[in-house]
Amino acid sequence: MAEISFEGAPGDSIAGALRFAAGFAARQLLNEEVPVDAVVTWSQGGQFRGRLTDQLDTTITVGDREIELNSLQAIEFYPPEEASHG
Repeated sequence: MAEISFEGAPGDSIAGALRFAAGFAARQLLNEEVPVDAVVTWSQGGQFRGRLTDQLDTTITVGDREIELNSLQAIEFYPPEEASHG
């Protein structure tokens, strides 16, 4: 498991850098064709879990949801079997 947590306000430069890192990490996993599940935690609360399927600029796609990186508080990447066992 790898977790990236964005502990700053949405406009905070450190949080912005971490969101960029999360997008870059997602792109690398997809480029290597590594199956990976993701758990995203929204800034307003709530979580969503699904297969990481795409990454474009400021968004990632988890399952069938396109998610803005700016709307996240944290993202965790898991091998599929780990995510299903929680």
